[in-house]
Amino acid sequence: MTDLLDGIVEAALCASEIILDIYETEFDVEMKTDNSPVTLADQKAEEIILAHLSQLAPDIPVVAEESTAAGDLPQVGDDFFFG
Repeated sequence: MTDLLDGIVEAALCASEIILDIYETEFDVEMKTDNSPVTLADQKAEEIILAHLSQLAPDIPVVAEESTAAGDLPQVGDDFFFG
């Protein structure tokens, strides 16, 4: 369990780096179909987190905000990541 938690923390730290890099630039804000905002930072951070989770726990599905908004809703059972 410690390896999983360490990996999740690492994913969050990597995602935060790209978020800060993008937020230091002029960036666009787009609106999703539900009328909520999304930026390139949101999308890239999610990509990083999903990549880390697929390595850490490949058998556990992830319900992720930007992917779900794009129509990618995975089948889930008792165990899944949500974010």
